[in-house]
Amino acid sequence: DGVPTQLTMTCPAGVGWDAPATTRGSIDPALAGATIHLTYTRPGNRGTFQRTTTTNAQGEWSHTIDTKLDDPNAGTKGGAWTVTASYAGDSDHPASEAVSCTFQEDDG
Repeated sequence: DGVPTQLTMTCPAGVGWDAPATTRGSIDPALAGATIHLTYTRPGNRGTFQRTTTTNAQGEWSHTIDTKLDDPNAGTKGGAWTVTASYAGDSDHPASEAVSCTFQEDDG
């Protein structure tokens, strides 16, 4: 039980080849210091990896990846990345449903 939470997330509008990509979001109600779990799915079936980030006092979070370093086998291929965010909950708040968004990385 507890106060339900809801995540929102926005992916970048467009990302250049081998460029940084910043995903932003928030949790409602605003929870400071909440851990947000992120799963990144690389383009072209090149696998997934996970990261975490923490919310600020307003419940907002952001996370940046380097599409070159985090996709070392891409060669000159960009493509559609998918990011999924989730919040596991705490003693006062149940877990949030996962949310996803997609961004396009240009080819090199």
